[in-house]
Amino acid sequence: MSSTDGETNSYKGVEIIIKAVAPVLTVVGILIGVYEFQAGERNTKEREYELIARQDSIEFKRKVWEQQLEVYRNLAGAAGQLSTATGNAQEFQKAADRFEQIYWGTAPLFEDESTEAAFKDLHLAVGDFRAHRIGANELRLAAAAAGDSMRASLARSWGQLRKAAP
Repeated sequence: MSSTDGETNSYKGVEIIIKAVAPVLTVVGILIGVYEFQAGERNTKEREYELIARQDSIEFKRKVWEQQLEVYRNLAGAAGQLSTATGNAQEFQKAADRFEQIYWGTAPLFEDESTEAAFKDLHLAVGDFRAHRIGANELRLAAAAAGDSMRASLARSWGQLRKAAP
């Protein structure tokens, strides 16, 4: 056997190994590509779900805050009527009834600590005014404090909404 025959056999052996390994490497490369594609798709789906959940949360909060605004608007209207009807017993009674209905009804759903205290102070001021323990000015101050408290509460609520928006 000559050296060229040995080299040819060696060359053929390497060629056979390359022919056997090349398809295996191709299959491994394809499998890695498929895995990475699926991982990317999974991450994309997860990000989409997180974004949808965040948007749903923001929309829910927005609806709650809009309802809070409506309740506070009604309370502010009632407080304004209380403040301006101090000279007319019938009008004052209507305004007091309206305030009490909101105070005992929908206000507790949206109040925070500061608005709760201000609403309670106004509620007590209405009773004190009826019992002639305080004058119209003290009642107006309690109504103004309730208005300030609602305005601050709304600013905090809507500030949170702006921070949460994408």
